[in-house]
Amino acid sequence: MYNTAKRMILMALLLTVVQTASATDMVMTNEVATSHWKTQYMKEVGEAIKKKTDGEINPIVFPSGQIYSDQDALAALGTGAVQMVWPVSVRLETIDQRAGVLSLPFTLKTADMQKACYRQQVSDLLTSFVDKRNLKVLTLLRAADLIFLFGDKNIDSLQDMHGVKVRVIGGKVYLATMQATGANPISMAASEMSTALAQGTIDGVLSSAAGWADMLGTSAQYGFYVPGFELATYAVVVDKGWFDALSDKDAAIVRNSVEDIADDQWTSTVKKDQKLIEEMESKGSTYTVADDAEIQRWRDKMQPVIDRFDADHPGVVEKFKALDSACQ
Repeated sequence: MYNTAKRMILMALLLTVVQTASATDMVMTNEVATSHWKTQYMKEVGEAIKKKTDGEINPIVFPSGQIYSDQDALAALGTGAVQMVWPVSVRLETIDQRAGVLSLPFTLKTADMQKACYRQQVSDLLTSFVDKRNLKVLTLLRAADLIFLFGDKNIDSLQDMHGVKVRVIGGKVYLATMQATGANPISMAASEMSTALAQGTIDGVLSSAAGWADMLGTSAQYGFYVPGFELATYAVVVDKGWFDALSDKDAAIVRNSVEDIADDQWTSTVKKDQKLIEEMESKGSTYTVADDAEIQRWRDKMQPVIDRFDADHPGVVEKFKALDSACQ
């Protein structure tokens, strides 16, 4: 009853905000905790936008799923209730499955994504997929270079993956990728994976260094990393109608404020992940990195996944490969 009443109050508050808002008020939502770096970055973006526009745009951040899950917030874009949301990019597959190109194994590279010009090209490609829903992708943030985390199974090769139950984020491409390894993929929320691992419902998870250190801890004794395998991202998505109605000056401020965060975030989170992995090793966990021969085995095994996606969505993989990673 308490949670229902609390939600009703928050929704009433949001309705009041929307009803009294000017055309340049900006509601930003996410489903992660207030302490999560994504919420902190959202607040920084909001503060920068408000300052640079002299209050012409008034950002309001609602974290922790207070009013919407990220999936529901995507659906609410265009209604006037939400102007910006930062979901994991895999959520865009529910709007157009061509967006799954980002989840294809060995596709995204950190070195490329650290360049603003390349991120813009990827964002524009994604926008071309979701434009029909009146959405616009401004940029992409780094969620994690994904690693396999196992409770009591020291898995460090493709051969060892056969039959293990692995939690994945979700999405058609991620599920197909896990099936190609021989594992049994199980889609579940991140909040459930610690309990599921402890109870033996799953053998491991495909997650991040932060997920290891902050959520699983030493209950995941083994980490296994295949360089380049899966680089997960967050998409910064806005209501296209709202964004296009902004003045050129204000639109540039919104875009640049987000990009300033992205420039820092694509570098700083790589360093943070390394520190978290070292922290887990210091607590007795084992971290194994696949060698070149093992990486090639994974690449060979994943090629049919890419080929099937290419057959289902002709031209998308080619368009992605044509993006200029050497841009300046």
